[in-house]
Amino acid sequence: MPPTKKGKSEKKEEGSPHVTSYRGVTVRDQEFSESYDEYLEVIYRLSLQNPGGWVKNKEISTRLNVTAPSVTNMLEKLSGAKFIDWKPRSGIRLTEIGRNRAKNLVTYHIVIELFLQRILKMEDVETIDRIACDLEHHLTDDMKNRFIDLLGITENLTNVDNFILEDKIPKHIETRPVYTEKELFQILAKIEATIDKETNIEKKQSDKIHSIFATFNRQNQ
Repeated sequence: MPPTKKGKSEKKEEGSPHVTSYRGVTVRDQEFSESYDEYLEVIYRLSLQNPGGWVKNKEISTRLNVTAPSVTNMLEKLSGAKFIDWKPRSGIRLTEIGRNRAKNLVTYHIVIELFLQRILKMEDVETIDRIACDLEHHLTDDMKNRFIDLLGITENLTNVDNFILEDKIPKHIETRPVYTEKELFQILAKIEATIDKETNIEKKQSDKIHSIFATFNRQNQ
């Protein structure tokens, strides 16, 4: 979610053995690395500040702290996947599927942040943000809805443009307990199982996910 993930995209080049791949939500017949998401999210954020939603290569390079050739290389991939419209003089603008994916990522990030802060009672903002950044790539709409039910959120989260630029945990969103303790643990178990089933992630990240849920279980026994 943060507008600046310095060095992250530079390290995650396509084909690297350390790159986590997921089955694309918007284009299911292809696989994309997390770096696709990072660029889409940054382009989305920048587009909200620019006339007509057009973004310049240099803006992306500055925001992600990566070289111009790296940006060009990724833009070619995003264009080929139909995530962006790319015109040499006008710049870059998200297509409908690119914008939808970017908005989904922001929504996923927000829901995870609220879960970590209000259910797991985590307090360190940087840690919350870092974990949410790792997990947001692997959520689906079904998993998002499970988190929303778990948190008791009734507010419509689709209009994320209203608070995306502040890039802070949205404290104005109200949550409320809606489940018994038994039901809560059943839902958490389903979420954990869904993450295992629906994502293809490195063991290190998988262990991190299980650790989060294990921490919650210990705190509430």
